[in-house]
Parts: sequence; structure tokens; C-alpha cells
Amino acid sequence: METLQERLQKYQEENVGGKNSALINQTYAQIDEMEDRSKERLNAIDRERSIQLKPVKRIAQFKVKPTNVECGRVISDDYLHVIEEYELSQGRMNVRKQPSYGLIDFISEEIDGESRLIIVTNDINQIQRQLVEEDYEAIKSKVYVYEIVDNKVREHHFIRIVQQKLLL
Repeated sequence: METLQERLQKYQEENVGGKNSALINQTYAQIDEMEDRSKERLNAIDRERSIQLKPVKRIAQFKVKPTNVECGRVISDDYLHVIEEYELSQGRMNVRKQPSYGLIDFISEEIDGESRLIIVTNDINQIQRQLVEEDYEAIKSKVYVYEIVDNKVREHHFIRIVQQKLLL
């Protein structure tokens, strides 16, 4: 802003016969625009300062009790090294762990870039009873269930598990 003021003063001093009047008007317009932007920013800062958070209101509280029913799923962190080792030995790469107890536990990539979605279990029968086919409808052709027994992987394709479930 000071540079605009200095420029305005220079133009006014050199304004012999009104030759700098266009420059003087332009500088006035720039000063006005800068002041307007400054006021808008100060107003925005005031609005931000006046925002207050409302206190958190509890609407429900739940207590979780175990049902002593096996779920068939395992904690994926416990099997990360086993899955990585198996996938690398099968020529797949980029093994990534997913958040615990989501639809899938791991993702790996085939050489051609296709994704392989992996569910890990230690009891294929239990997981077969509990998987809900509708949850996996859009991805079921890419989903594999890895049964871990004595740190060895037995691979099952999701579609076969669903077909076997229908036969039961």
C-alpha cells in the first residue's frame, strides 16, 4: 500500500498540464481495491473468530458383550508376514494390509496389474457360514480366501466357497 501511495505522490508531483491524470486515477482505483480486499479479509477473520463449537451431546451408549461364537476372521496383522511371503512366492507383489475386519484383509497385485483381494481365516468352514455374498457382489471375482493352517496358506476362490455354501 505504501508503494501505491508513493507512486500516487510521484504522479501528482509530475502532473504538469494534467498529463498524468489517467495514471493518478488508476492508482486511486488500485488503492480503493486494495482497501476493499483488506476490509473483506478482516471481516472473514472476525467471522472465523466468532465460530463456536457446540458441546458434544451423547445420544446413545452401547456396551459390547462377547457372544463366545467363533467368527472365522483373524487379526490380519498376525499373518502379514505369512501372506507377504506366500504372495511373493506366487509372483504377486505390492501386498498391502487393509484396516482390520473390513470386507478384505489384504490386496496384492498380479504381474499384469490385476488386483487380488484377500480374506484371511483359520477356519474355512466358519467363514463359509458367515460370509454374506451380497456384500462382495461387485468384487467377488477378485476375492480369495486364504486359510492359514500351521503358517501354510490354502487358497480358496470366493466364488467356489459361495457355490459350496449353496450345496450345504
